[in-house]
Parts: sequence; C-alpha cells; structure tokens
Amino acid sequence: MPTSNYPSGWHQYVKAHHKDTAGYVVAQTGDCLKIRHQETTGAQSRVTGRRFQPIHPRDLPGIQLPASWFMGVIFCPGDDLSPILAWITHIRPTDHGRIVLYIHPAFDQVAGAKLMRAANLDHIRTTEFRGDGTNFHHLFGNDHAWQVWNDKT
Repeated sequence: MPTSNYPSGWHQYVKAHHKDTAGYVVAQTGDCLKIRHQETTGAQSRVTGRRFQPIHPRDLPGIQLPASWFMGVIFCPGDDLSPILAWITHIRPTDHGRIVLYIHPAFDQVAGAKLMRAANLDHIRTTEFRGDGTNFHHLFGNDHAWQVWNDKT
C-alpha cells in the first residue's frame, strides 16, 4: 500500500474547515493581476464558501487579519517588493509563516533576495511558479490547505 504525504485525517479536516481560513492573494501588475483575478473572482474561485480575497500592496496596512489566515503574494517582472516587505515587518513574526511569495520565472530573484536579506525577512518562504494561473491555483490551494490544517489546534 502506498504511503501518503498527508497526516491521517488531513483531507477530511481540510475539506470540512477550509472556509475557516481566510485566503488573500496579493498582486501588483500585469500578468500577476490577471492571475489574482482568476484565483479570487474568476472561474477557479467558484468553490463554495471559499474566502480568497484580492489585495493590492497599497491596501495591506489597513487589512484586518482574522485568527486563521493565509496570504499568497505573486511577483511578476517589474513588481516592487518594498511595500510588501515593509508590511511584513509590522506584523507579528509568528505570522510570517502564513505568507508565501510566489515568484514568476521572469522576476529578478537576485534583487528580490537582496531586499529580503536587508529587511531581515529572508526566512519568508518563496516558491517559483510557472507564471500561469493554473499552476498558481494548485500551489496556492495546497499551501492554503496546509494552513487550514496547521491552524486546527
């Protein structure tokens, strides 16, 4: 019998509680805005009760975060990491694990890494995605599901 990469009861728990964890998708420009739209208001967002909300970086300072949340930040070529990193430095360090930066293949990762190190935020998880909405949808959905599971206690 094959082994699972998921703990016992994971699928059932996530299916029953995915609505309890708010999901935020942050994007700034171009293709990233299109991907954010697909994930939050497009056809892929039509999962009953799912609470994925589109956010622009300028709106982060005013966001009221619930107890259970997850945020995916999509970076495309030309996007500015600075406002995102500035916001992250003002939230509780224990919440930093709730954020994943999804990096478009054409984004300047070297410059991004330097900014993250300078802000002492190089511990924030980054994931390169293929640059399309379908790939982001799968990665973000899986990461959100893990946050649902991690918040269960």
